[in-house]
Amino acid sequence: MVLKDISKQMLTTQLRELENDGIIKRIIYPEIPPRVEYFLTEKGKSLLPIIDLMKDWGYTHLVPPHPALREIAIK
Repeated sequence: MVLKDISKQMLTTQLRELENDGIIKRIIYPEIPPRVEYFLTEKGKSLLPIIDLMKDWGYTHLVPPHPALREIAIK
């Protein structure tokens, strides 16, 4: 998934908040250039059914549905 119109600082802030809340886990690889990967924790995975319900609600109630929403697949 590609995020548009988000600054590096805002993305970093949001990722850190999700990490602090235990939703994601960050792994930093000691390479050059540095590489970082993020994974959903079990707590984060427990949110997926709720996110799917919200996505379904959006498809039903957004008029007209935004084309970009159809490209998002959270699995």
